[in-house]
Amino acid sequence: MNKDFEKEYLEQYRALDKDIQMLYLSSEPTVEDIEWCAENNAGINFYFGNLYKCTKAISLAKEKGMTIGAWTVDNTAFEDVLVLAGVDIITTNKLLP
Repeated sequence: MNKDFEKEYLEQYRALDKDIQMLYLSSEPTVEDIEWCAENNAGINFYFGNLYKCTKAISLAKEKGMTIGAWTVDNTAFEDVLVLAGVDIITTNKLLP
């Protein structure tokens, strides 16, 4: 199981505020990660370079209506592919035109 960031911390934040928007950060999210996110009212944020490794998980996240983010996208060439894949939020270190 991928443990980029501990889920228990997000669970603690969720207990403090049931409505705050949260995204679980995972370099390569799994179906199990998506199920956890669904149970905890969280979206998913993944490393954009792993898009093709986690298409099943991303598709499931979209089916569940989750917010999907990708990081760190510093090249505009990837932007269209990510949007077509259903990514809602792109994190970057550069201002993209």
